[in-house]
Amino acid sequence: MGMTLAEKMAEFEDLSIKLQMLEDEIASEVMELQASQQVGRVKATYYPQGRGKWDWESCAKTLEPDDELIEKHTETKVTVKWNKIVDELDPDDEFKQNFYTPGTPFVSVSVK
Repeated sequence: MGMTLAEKMAEFEDLSIKLQMLEDEIASEVMELQASQQVGRVKATYYPQGRGKWDWESCAKTLEPDDELIEKHTETKVTVKWNKIVDELDPDDEFKQNFYTPGTPFVSVSVK
């Protein structure tokens, strides 16, 4: 006789925990190597720069855009596209770097 639904679900939970622990170990080792790895269909991709974040709103407001430019890039759902305002005001890259928060390195593990 096969496994009951409850047994299958319990087994799924157990395997999920084991897989997460294995993924964490792989990510940790790849982080130490600081290089992506692939074995078979499993790929662990190293992202040395992480995912940085721009603070477009602070950047744009520091450039003191006029209300017309803000209105131009304000959507009806009240979303101001601060990055578009910064693009139009065209500050130099050195200025924009003041509003960038670098990401932290991370690893993504996947099966292809």
